[in-house]
Amino acid sequence: MTALLDAYLDDWDLSEPVLLSESAASQVYRVTRAGELLVLKLLADPGSETRSAAAALRWFGGRGAVHLYHAADHAHLVEYAPGDDLVSLARSGTIGDERATTIIASVLRVLHEHEPAPNDRDDRPETYPEALIGLESWFAELFDVAADADEFSRHVPVALVGRAAGVARALLDEPWEIRVLHGDVHHGNIRHHPQRGWVAIDPKGLVGDRAYDCANALCNPFSAGIAQDPLVLSEYRLAANAAILASELGIELSRILAFAFVHSCLSGIWFLEDGAAADAERAFGLATTAERLLERA
Repeated sequence: MTALLDAYLDDWDLSEPVLLSESAASQVYRVTRAGELLVLKLLADPGSETRSAAAALRWFGGRGAVHLYHAADHAHLVEYAPGDDLVSLARSGTIGDERATTIIASVLRVLHEHEPAPNDRDDRPETYPEALIGLESWFAELFDVAADADEFSRHVPVALVGRAAGVARALLDEPWEIRVLHGDVHHGNIRHHPQRGWVAIDPKGLVGDRAYDCANALCNPFSAGIAQDPLVLSEYRLAANAAILASELGIELSRILAFAFVHSCLSGIWFLEDGAAADAERAFGLATTAERLLERA
């Protein structure tokens, strides 16, 4: 992506690029503009998630998330949060893990504060940005696989996915407190800014029930390629952290556990699509634990 980097360095008056991370989908650079450090994210294959992420960052407007300065099909220029993420804190022991969950709740509380304002012209609510992805679309693969799991992969736990699809349908049919959602809240996507505190990075840009934003946090931080991750698969941990999120955010515990169950199954499907069998096994194992806790809630 050298040519792409050079183009945006020129277009947005940036200099001194330092590669922070790289994947098949993107490259992330720390760059300088007028003496200020920023982050330039280049995307190899932009799609709807590129536009939805930009829409979410614009909506948040720096409240609980990094500021977005420029967005194009192949690039985002955002605020640089140089501090630590929450992964090490979560893996430091029970006290640190629960502290990390409390921090995540505080970030979510700010992200979800902003509701559509009334339209001054006709008193109708302002609509959410069209680029955002609704949960009906986000869960589409879960519904598709539940309808025909045998065609998808022999590794799919058919009965489990079928039950998750039923729970997802019930949640979507009775939505609660619709908000713009980050969509990928996990310990690596919450970073510390020296002046602004904890902020979220890299949203997916969804719109729907705000309880869904809790789900991915309960499935993390995981170590890629490890099926039996004792931290993430701990039933005690899942129950304790779900209770923290429920209390801090004023959301019913059963609703958070239901979304954790649904999201874990969806993650398992995504992992299988990527050929990551061990990660899929862990995700489906977590789904089983979440379903068990949901039945008791």
